[in-house]
Amino acid sequence: MITVGDKPLHHALDQQEFIEALKSKIIEEAQELPGMDNAIMVKELVDIQEAMDALLQELDISKEVFAQMKQTKKEKKGAFKNKTYIDIVEVTDKSPWIKHYLNNPHKYPELTQD
Repeated sequence: MITVGDKPLHHALDQQEFIEALKSKIIEEAQELPGMDNAIMVKELVDIQEAMDALLQELDISKEVFAQMKQTKKEKKGAFKNKTYIDIVEVTDKSPWIKHYLNNPHKYPELTQD
């Protein structure tokens, strides 16, 4: 911006505003990913990682603690290593997850057999 003569106007953010701005930036950059070629996508991923790093710092979470949290979650829930995608989950009425699924129909639409 500045190198081409543009003059951005800016203001200081308090901690909560900064956290919200970082979350918005992550969402904005992620929404740009579909349809991008890989070379451009990598640049967007750099932007996402920079925003994530700043967010972790603002939340006072070290990269080491975050890496441990990531590893723990990976061990508990798996990761993307197998390149699989869950199409449907058949849930019993006794499932501990049923409430979560029903409370998030935009992510988990209920399918019934007719």
